[in-house]
Amino acid sequence: MHIPYLTPFHRNVPYKKLSIGLAILAILIALFYVHALAGLGAKDVAYAKPPAFVSQFVTERYADNAPTKQSNNSPEQPTKDYFKNAALVRDIIVDGHPADEFIRLITHPNKATRINAAFAFGEVNIKLSHDEGTGFDDKRKQFWQYAETYSSDIQNALFEALIASAEDRTSSFIPYALAWWMQEQPEQKQRTVAML
Repeated sequence: MHIPYLTPFHRNVPYKKLSIGLAILAILIALFYVHALAGLGAKDVAYAKPPAFVSQFVTERYADNAPTKQSNNSPEQPTKDYFKNAALVRDIIVDGHPADEFIRLITHPNKATRINAAFAFGEVNIKLSHDEGTGFDDKRKQFWQYAETYSSDIQNALFEALIASAEDRTSSFIPYALAWWMQEQPEQKQRTVAML
């Protein structure tokens, strides 16, 4: 008695239809990955009114010493101050310089001064977090321990900078700094998530 050798794809399965089906499946998978990774389904981020707790904090904190019209920065001043503030933040975090000047800037009654300091803080945060030679993780933790009493001021200045960036439709590193904020200050996570 002779038993014919049977393969799983014996004569009943047409090879041509099987290969066409596999090709179509491969194309569909590739289209899915292209759509997902290229962000083809992404929509523009629409500016929405920020949560009320940001302006409420500013009103409560700075009601007594509102800035005068003379204290506003001139148009060329914010850029100059930004680089000065970024160097200040770097010196504080990396070299351990006293943070008093930065705290003064981040708690300043002038909104532009607070925002400028927050932008510098965000930029230094992202640059140093990817520079392993500075020992940034430990130094950042030391900074947060020192500045703990001013954590609400720092957080609100970051919020104000994020709002200013969204209103101007400019990119910034503030969301990155806020992500680190949530890691270092978990009790403030709910407000940060609401803001983002």
